Amino acid sequence: MSYDPKSVERCRRDRHDAIDTTVVTNGLAKTARIDLGLQLLQLAAKPGTSFTLHEIALWCGCTRDAVLLIEQKALKKVRTRIRFGRDSKLFRELAA
Repeated sequence: MSYDPKSVERCRRDRHDAIDTTVVTNGLAKTARIDLGLQLLQLAAKPGTSFTLHEIALWCGCTRDAVLLIEQKALKKVRTRIRFGRDSKLFRELAA
């Protein structure tokens, strides 16, 4: 799925303007931008749509490598929860 680069850039610029980076410090502004980008992408995407790391990075205003790192950390967290039985509901959903 491809997006109009101008609309992605406009969305990113509007999102950046909405976040007051003077209040947020120590990397939290970047995290807030990425979180907001992921939420906007989720709202814009049709159910069942897959995205490349590059497309996700465009929406989040970060690099492809940053998206990959976030994905790896999230998968590690899920695997740990499953391994230690902390989230049996998640395990049942993944097994189905």
